[in-house]
Amino acid sequence: MKNNLKRQMLVFDSAYTYEMMVQRNMSELVTSRDLGGFFSHVWSVHPMASIVLPASSPLRYGSPEVRKLSSRHTIIEGKIGRYAILAWFPVLNFLFSQLNLLWYLFRLVKQNRITVVRAEDPYYNGLLGLLVSALMKIPLMIGVWGNPGAIRKFSNRPLMPRLFKWVWLEEVVERFVLRRAD
Repeated sequence: MKNNLKRQMLVFDSAYTYEMMVQRNMSELVTSRDLGGFFSHVWSVHPMASIVLPASSPLRYGSPEVRKLSSRHTIIEGKIGRYAILAWFPVLNFLFSQLNLLWYLFRLVKQNRITVVRAEDPYYNGLLGLLVSALMKIPLMIGVWGNPGAIRKFSNRPLMPRLFKWVWLEEVVERFVLRRAD
């Protein structure tokens, strides 16, 4: 199918790192996002991919890594910290890293005329997607996989306990993001 329109999508997804996908032969998880050519290019972003690396690894820090998966698919992996020298200040370092990633993404969206932002959850990925979508004035899609309310009711814990200490806070963020999705 040939398109005259150049549609590109930016996807926030923190389920798997590039290395995990390659090791498990799961590249189709990303390559299927172009919907058979509907999107001419898909940029997949893992905001903090280096979180899975050992604390002693120097690869946890730095600028986002950009990897070409195919001619229509690029993976961008953010870091858990921007500077190795700030390892003793993890919250500040994480903030610098995420600001660096967002700056990169704003330029990417503008240069490539990305037409849609998608986030694979209404939590951290959703907040980042909402920020990029709102500031760049492009539509936002949010994926909700499963029934978060039922899971929280059963477990009596947040789905993302490292991000949200309390269930009520997670639910507030979830509603905030979902109400603003297109």
